[in-house]
Amino acid sequence: MSEPSIRIAWKLRNRIVGKALLVVVLSVLAGLGFAATFADDYAKGQALTLEAYTADFDAYRAGLLDTTIWPAWGWMMMSVLMLGGAVVIYELAGWLFGWLVGKAWPDEEQGVAPPPLGQ
Repeated sequence: MSEPSIRIAWKLRNRIVGKALLVVVLSVLAGLGFAATFADDYAKGQALTLEAYTADFDAYRAGLLDTTIWPAWGWMMMSVLMLGGAVVIYELAGWLFGWLVGKAWPDEEQGVAPPPLGQ
């Protein structure tokens, strides 16, 4: 009995590896950003006094009671635009990473399927 083999095209391989690399890069950048933000917030919390905390209470309360509220359809449209933009940027970055993987790890013969996985 022979082992099953899976063959994928070189471009698909590049796209998969590129998107995997993109996820790793975005995760590392997000982790660094969160760590820096938490460290900054902790330092601000250590330096905060009761007088500084309550000094701007009236301005803070007025901002919470502001009556300019977006309607639900406005929030939905903004969400659609932002999510659509994020997907487009992610796909373009995935394509770019796949192209870079193709440049760094080229196929041996143009148009020939790669060897089966696991060999």
